[in-house]
Amino acid sequence: MIWQRVHAEPTPPRLVVLDLSAAPRVDLQSAQALGQYGVRNCCERYPVSGSRTAVLGPRSSVRDRLRNEGVDGKLGGVNCFTTVADAIDNLVLNVTREQT
Repeated sequence: MIWQRVHAEPTPPRLVVLDLSAAPRVDLQSAQALGQYGVRNCCERYPVSGSRTAVLGPRSSVRDRLRNEGVDGKLGGVNCFTTVADAIDNLVLNVTREQT
């Protein structure tokens, strides 16, 4: 499980990215599983100090399915405009600001 791995790291990651850009579809069972074991739920079950999560890049069909199943809110929102590269650039910028 992803969250057990994140929690087991000696130094917690600052950002955990769930990149949905390569998923052309999400079936009902997958959407419900994401909702049940979604980012917010996993963060509560496996708290990692200082870590943020980002759900990025869902195609319209995936976004629609997540919304229809009420899962997008459980995931903390889904961002179709931010790429993984944008999220990393933003993280690096924030880390650089913290260090100065």
